[in-house]
Amino acid sequence: MHLSAGTTNNSGHLNIGPRFEHGVIEASGALDKKIVAAFGISPLLAGLSDGDGAARREAYRQFLHGPLAALAGIVEAEASAKFGMAVTVSLDGIFAANVQGRGRAFKSLVDGGMDRADAMHICGFSGENDNAGT
Repeated sequence: MHLSAGTTNNSGHLNIGPRFEHGVIEASGALDKKIVAAFGISPLLAGLSDGDGAARREAYRQFLHGPLAALAGIVEAEASAKFGMAVTVSLDGIFAANVQGRGRAFKSLVDGGMDRADAMHICGFSGENDNAGT
């Protein structure tokens, strides 16, 4: 790291402060990715990696069904213990973002011979208002 006392960059702006070497900046970017990954967040969701829409949807799905669902379970247990009654945290509203993928999984399971109710449970569908296929 070098100190820059009033150098001018290409756009004509005056830079005052530390001037980091390229390797330090690259290491910082790698560290950012590792920090968000340690919290179960894909670098794609944090804007630290490039990816197409399918990769971002998959990263979002993994986040919802991984760390966020686990956190909801912890909140449910703590709130239930604190309030002395059953507390439920529903993530159904945000799981709807993945309804196409879950629909494809449901169809694959049913077409593969799984019981319809079991497939609905595994795919996160409640079974209410189920008129499909009747």
